[in-house]
Amino acid sequence: MEPPGRVEFSNSSGGWLDCSASGSPQPTIDWVHADGTAVTEIHGVRRVLRNGTLVLMPFAAAAYHQDIHNTIYRCIASNSVGRIVSRDVQVRAVVAQAYKVDVEVLSASRGCTAILRCVVPTFVKELVRVVSWVHEPAIYIYPSLQGDGKFHLLPTGELLIHNLQESDESQSFRCRSMHRLTRQVVVSSPTRLRINSHRGIISPSVVEHTAHVQVSQDEGAVLLCVAQGCPSPEYSWYTHNGAGPLPVLSGPRVRLLGPILAIEAVTGEDSGVYKCTASNVGGEASAELRLTVATPIQVEISPNVLSVHMGGTAEFRCLVTSNGSPVGMQNILWYKDGRQLPSSGRVEDTLMVSRVSRENRGMYQCVVRRPEGDTFQATAELQLGDAPPVLLYSFIEQTLQPGPAVSLKCSAAGNPTPQISWTLDGFPLPSNGRFMIGQYITVHGDVISHVNISHVMVEDGGEYACIAENRAGRVQHAARLNIYVPPSIEPFAFQEGLAEGMRTRTVCGVSRGDAPLKLIWLKDGEPLPDLLGANVTMLDQYSSLLSIPSLSATHSGEYTCVAKNPAAEIKYTALLQVKVPPRWIVEPADANVERNRHIMLHCQAQGVPTPSIVWKKATGSKSGEYEEVRERPFTKLLANGSLLLQHVKEDREGFYLCQANNGIGTGIGKVIQLKVNSSPYFSSTSRSVTVKKGDTALLQCAVSGDKPINIVWMRSGKNTLNPSTNYNNQIQKESLENRANSEAAQRERYYATIHKVSMQNNDKIPETSEDISPYATFQLSEAGNMSQPHHSGPANTLLHSFMYHERALAEGCSSPPPAAVLKPTTHHHHHHNQRPPKTIHNYYQTSPFHNIVRLFNHFLDLALSLSLSLCTRTSVSGSTISVFPSNNVTCFLCCSARLSFVLSPIYRIPENPLIAMP
Repeated sequence: MEPPGRVEFSNSSGGWLDCSASGSPQPTIDWVHADGTAVTEIHGVRRVLRNGTLVLMPFAAAAYHQDIHNTIYRCIASNSVGRIVSRDVQVRAVVAQAYKVDVEVLSASRGCTAILRCVVPTFVKELVRVVSWVHEPAIYIYPSLQGDGKFHLLPTGELLIHNLQESDESQSFRCRSMHRLTRQVVVSSPTRLRINSHRGIISPSVVEHTAHVQVSQDEGAVLLCVAQGCPSPEYSWYTHNGAGPLPVLSGPRVRLLGPILAIEAVTGEDSGVYKCTASNVGGEASAELRLTVATPIQVEISPNVLSVHMGGTAEFRCLVTSNGSPVGMQNILWYKDGRQLPSSGRVEDTLMVSRVSRENRGMYQCVVRRPEGDTFQATAELQLGDAPPVLLYSFIEQTLQPGPAVSLKCSAAGNPTPQISWTLDGFPLPSNGRFMIGQYITVHGDVISHVNISHVMVEDGGEYACIAENRAGRVQHAARLNIYVPPSIEPFAFQEGLAEGMRTRTVCGVSRGDAPLKLIWLKDGEPLPDLLGANVTMLDQYSSLLSIPSLSATHSGEYTCVAKNPAAEIKYTALLQVKVPPRWIVEPADANVERNRHIMLHCQAQGVPTPSIVWKKATGSKSGEYEEVRERPFTKLLANGSLLLQHVKEDREGFYLCQANNGIGTGIGKVIQLKVNSSPYFSSTSRSVTVKKGDTALLQCAVSGDKPINIVWMRSGKNTLNPSTNYNNQIQKESLENRANSEAAQRERYYATIHKVSMQNNDKIPETSEDISPYATFQLSEAGNMSQPHHSGPANTLLHSFMYHERALAEGCSSPPPAAVLKPTTHHHHHHNQRPPKTIHNYYQTSPFHNIVRLFNHFLDLALSLSLSLCTRTSVSGSTISVFPSNNVTCFLCCSARLSFVLSPIYRIPENPLIAMP
């Protein structure tokens, strides 16, 4: 039973859709949506019963869902032959709402027909129908085609009251309506008639007519055409058949009742345009009415069962008729097993299937959809004729070892469905508990058979065959099942302590396993390379010898013996480690580094085992004694063996030794030299020198850096100081290791400029000026004793040099004596609270006045070598003190009776070591 095309129900009652089908085997019923998705159960909302009925349960208004309660459902019936789909079922659930009805009087004239209409609200109009009218107090008027003479209730709900008289004004009427889903009856309020009195002649006018009436075949149709006029008009009915209007005559099915044309059991021939004419002595009026009769159509597929051999052609034709007569062009769709076929497979009303295959068998449907939305369908079956079996799936040859379970499967198709049998080496399978044969047929008619063997054994090996057979033919497939014992490798290993140049050998032996056996060797998972120099010798079919005549580092690795037969592939791996003394990867090399920069001293070695790296530094200026370099600030020992030195100073300069050792051999080492290069920089900050006018000023500039260093003095930042100027000056330079000293005596302000000769770009170091003021004065008596110094400088001042001045203390001294510069032999710092002794020691033996004067103050222990000549103009032997005596020896002796020493300071080196201001 196919479900109806439309189902409507109220939310308070719920609804259901019945669907059933017959077939062999018995079909199952399923429901789908219009898009083909399956309809599922929703608790409390929708259920699918076992008999195929789809139940839509009652629900509250707030639980309305359009995709459930106002949608299209389809019923699908399926079995192993195929499946078919029903017409579209339009489901509509209506939420019940309260409503009321009123009565409207369209016309009421004496002697004429009054029309009373029951007015229903629009939102329920199509769900409510008029079931009767009540003529008060209790006369019920029901619908009919002919009426009872005075009263006539039309099927459409209008009440006609003919031949109105004065007495009819006292009558009242009520309308009774019923909701066709909830069956609720609603009655209107009573309404009285008011009759219009007309005098004279009034031409007719049509006040009510049904412009379009649509009914189904075999139902009754009522055409209404009510006119007003005086006197009451007479009615005539005509039909248009294309040749002109023809009068409608009364007959067995046709009733002419004045303004009503009633036709019983309408047919398609009754469809058309009708005309009613109302006339009296005053004139006439007319109206056209259309009657549409929906005739059912019948759909049939010819043939409804078609059997075609595989490879043949199948043809179906969809026949659409109505009342036994063919129907013109229709919208035809073809379905196969419930799925719509592409339009390319349809030629008008004929479906042709070429080269029929197994996939083409099944159920076909022709579905006709009318413009009104109704659908009609027919079903046919395509069967396959006798076809020999075809193997769809077959097992392959397998090689196993004893123990596991194995399954062999074959699948075949044919018509009729074939039967499958099994053999082993041409004989039926042994009947024991380890063999199990199973077989079943799929929904598509394919037969699947399998043989399961539990705990397979060697004796189960052989050629297995499956044979599929039916009345149309026979087909078979055979393949071997091989049962082999897997190989087993005896453990082997390489001896320990192997080093470069030695030789080694090992044997891979297979203690168990069926032939044929194959033995191969791998190194690190790859076949042995030819350049490895390893020899492989088969001792017999179960043993293989691997020998290496001369070991090297490249031979280290994992050696794998692979033994395989048809049952399995087995591997055994042994590690060969060749010990190798250290070799340089990155050999250390001499390096230079700019002062205060970073440098990486590379030292990397390889060997087996991995060598350890140790850095050492020479304790002296030459390589010899070394001490190990350890991790500390600005000294980093990296994991790869490199040594990182940061912020390098002069104390890092020297010889370094990198040693690599792994216990094999004596190890390796390399001595390198690190040189620290330094640009010129001042060793002291700038200062001022203050002297009396006429006295001699000593300006001192101390510079450190790589030689050669060129020092230039400038005055006022631009005038270069040299002996050819008008100034009386003396410049002396002294090199103490990496330090250059330049002194200038003059009564002016000077600037010192340092030039390093090795600079490629002749970079000019910033100039600085220095004013030097005396800090201490010493008195030297005739006896040679030094008096307590009078110090006026800051604390913790390092005294670098003395300036010697002669002063005239007796008559005969016509001019100040020249100065002498005294250089220290040692520098010392003393605390402020120390008070050194004043002594004069004999040092030089060439002159009675050669002495060593050791001076002390609160801040200095300074050794001076003093050489004074009493009677000569030349300087005394020795480079420590240069004395320039007066031109007059007598004057000099007189003047030398009292000497004073002026000390000029040198400040401590500033924090920036690159450039120091003097």
